[in-house]
Amino acid sequence: MHKGGRDLYDWLDHVWSWADEIVVGDDRGSLKDKDITHMLQWWGAKVVPCDMSIDYSVGRNQILKYCTGDVIVQLDYDERIQQISSIIRMVLLPPQAWMFSIDNLQKQGAAVVSETIRIFKNDKKVTYWGRLHETIDDYVKKERWTVSASPVKITHYGYLNQDSKTAWNKMQKYIDINLA
Repeated sequence: MHKGGRDLYDWLDHVWSWADEIVVGDDRGSLKDKDITHMLQWWGAKVVPCDMSIDYSVGRNQILKYCTGDVIVQLDYDERIQQISSIIRMVLLPPQAWMFSIDNLQKQGAAVVSETIRIFKNDKKVTYWGRLHETIDDYVKKERWTVSASPVKITHYGYLNQDSKTAWNKMQKYIDINLA
C-alpha cells in the first residue's frame, strides 16, 4: 500500500461493502502517514506488516497469516472486480479456487490479458510461491484442489497511472527480482 494514494481510497470504497474482513499489507511503512492510517481504520481495515522488497510471495504469505475468513479474495489496490454480485455467489459453490481473467489496461490501447487464481479457500496452509507474479498454483496442484474459471473479470488499472519514469523503475525492479 506504500504508493496507494487515491487508488487506495477508491479500492477501499470498492471492497468495503462486500468484504467481511479487509487485510492490507504495508510493505514500506506507510502507516507513518496519519491520514492513511486514519482512513484505513475508518474503513475497518486491518493493516499488517509485510516485506515485498525482493520476493513478493514472502509478503503475500505474511499477509495470509492475518486472514481469518473462510475464503480469501486477493485484490491489489489498483484492481477492481467487475461484477461483485457474482463473487458473493461464487464463494458458496464447491470449487476450492477460482481462476480469473485480468484485463491489464494499457495507455497504448488494448488490454493485456493474464490469468491467475484470486479466490481460494483459506485452509491456513496455502502458500504463495514465485518472487514475481506470485501464485498459489503449486499448493493447488499438490492438494488437488478443484479450480473453476470465474465468470467475471478483474480490471487492473495500474499501468494507466504510471508515467514513463515510474514504469521504467518498476521494470528495473522486476529485472533485479528475476535475477535474484
